[in-house]
Amino acid sequence: MLLSADAGRNVIFGYQPAMKGAGYQFKRKDLISSIAESTEKYVWNDLDGDTRKWFRPSDVTVGTDGAIYIADWYDPVVGGHQMHDSVGYGRIYRITPVGQNLTAPYLDLTTLEGQLDALKSPAINVRMTGFEKLKARGADIINEIMDLLQQPNPFVQARAVWLLSQLGPEGISEVKQVLAGASDPSLRVTAYRALNSLGKTDLNLAILAAKDPSPAVRREVAISMRKVPFEDCREIFSLLVKESNHQDRYYLEALGIGLQGKESEAFTYFTEHQGTDPLQWSPAMRRLVWRLHPPEAIAALQTLATTAALPLSERLGFLTALGFINQTQAVQAMFDLSARSDSIGHMAQWWLDFRRSNDWLSLWDWPVPSLDQTTLSQDVASWQATLLNGSEPLEDRKEAALLMTGEISGARLLISLATEGKLPEAVIAAISLSMLNHTNKEVRNMAYGVFERPNSPGFSITYIASLTGNIDHGKSLFDVKCSSCHRIEEKGQNIGPNLSVIGKKFDKFGLLDALVNPSASIGFGYQQTLIKTNDDQVFSGFVISRNKMAIVLRDIADQRQVIPLEKISSEHTLQSSIMPDPVSLGLDEQTLADLAAYLLTLN
Repeated sequence: MLLSADAGRNVIFGYQPAMKGAGYQFKRKDLISSIAESTEKYVWNDLDGDTRKWFRPSDVTVGTDGAIYIADWYDPVVGGHQMHDSVGYGRIYRITPVGQNLTAPYLDLTTLEGQLDALKSPAINVRMTGFEKLKARGADIINEIMDLLQQPNPFVQARAVWLLSQLGPEGISEVKQVLAGASDPSLRVTAYRALNSLGKTDLNLAILAAKDPSPAVRREVAISMRKVPFEDCREIFSLLVKESNHQDRYYLEALGIGLQGKESEAFTYFTEHQGTDPLQWSPAMRRLVWRLHPPEAIAALQTLATTAALPLSERLGFLTALGFINQTQAVQAMFDLSARSDSIGHMAQWWLDFRRSNDWLSLWDWPVPSLDQTTLSQDVASWQATLLNGSEPLEDRKEAALLMTGEISGARLLISLATEGKLPEAVIAAISLSMLNHTNKEVRNMAYGVFERPNSPGFSITYIASLTGNIDHGKSLFDVKCSSCHRIEEKGQNIGPNLSVIGKKFDKFGLLDALVNPSASIGFGYQQTLIKTNDDQVFSGFVISRNKMAIVLRDIADQRQVIPLEKISSEHTLQSSIMPDPVSLGLDEQTLADLAAYLLTLN
């Protein structure tokens, strides 16, 4: 059984693995809990007075005595960097079977008996010590280790198999016998793994195991072929594919791992036997081609994606396989599919939009989006030259900066210059209000944190928390002030984080702190990046993709900008949130209390 501690749900989970095809299924149960039933819908900061929920298991292990030990930090809250237990109380639970007095055994590791007992230990460090001591004795103890194969505990049997494989030719011979004749498929899996770990893969053993009735054993064979040239293992894969169950995802993935780097050779080989017409392929062959997706399969994948007789889910899978082939022909095929008006066509267009920002960028002459609004005009270029000329009078440089704020491209450029430390403090002070109150929303959002609002009032979170908030007014405030960036259920935009369950994530003080100081803690994925190109164009947004060819930004209009690396002159991560401060939103203490009161209901 596998054990897992979940502090939020007040439970130690137990997972009992069971073999299922080439993989496993894990049935989970609440093994140890302080409440009747664990639930994933817990509220991390919900202080409901139920002291049963103070059980916060943080770790679990099995001791040398066979007991389960659980570390419990004991607190009413989990998460949020909060701790309400002022005493700092905690404990370690020791769980034993009813009526049994478990004791840690005395193990004399200088004797064979003590070493064998150590190998049987439930504690991993103890049994590893026993393993190493026994291994050092060599082939002289093979009979004693063979006796362990008769133990009722299958895990002890597995340890014996691993140890035998380390005891020279005679031990290896015994493990081969286990692989050939053990009734338990798990033990045969162990035997194959142990033999394969010794060095070069034994192809004769692989052929034997490839005929095993258990898909779990055949899975191990497939994986072990990943470094074997295809010409040496094609007979083995013929056996493995012949016995494959196309619905067994574990088995299919094992075939894919074993054929990694050999996809094209395998495709050619199998199509010689199944034919080149994909509509005549067996379901297992179609699934194998989906998993391997070699360049040679582009035409076949395109055909399968448009075959109406196949289920839509399967057709979309072939489309996905096509999207992972980095060839010009794959791009062309995707363009052909995008011309369709059905689900396949819509998804093909999605793949084109996505892949043009990474591996497919260099494979196609993509249309360049219009960037006229960001093109640097001659006036802006002239004003920038004056601004950056240290010999010009300061007043002239201030005036040039103010003129630049009047054009979007100039305002963006000013933000880039400020982040690079190229603007004098006097110039920053002269343009701050113009930038923070700019008519362009993107410029305003970029300006927060780069420029400071003079004489900005401070807010007391403690005082705001003491006010009674009006939930209805708070909802109206959200609709007017926040929904242009945030979403609640089906209402609003997806620029900033979704707030549908924000009340579960924050208490009142934490939420008010996020409203008053939005830049103090920026959520992962919501940090603004500022990029300047070689021709002084400036882009900002959230980085949604970065690769060896381009950076993809998502701007506040929820549009993607693909910027080739070769065109980037500078990149800066802004330490300011895209969310405006309360003053910029026109909020005071009472309206902040109203907004917080509404948001706290969203759980």
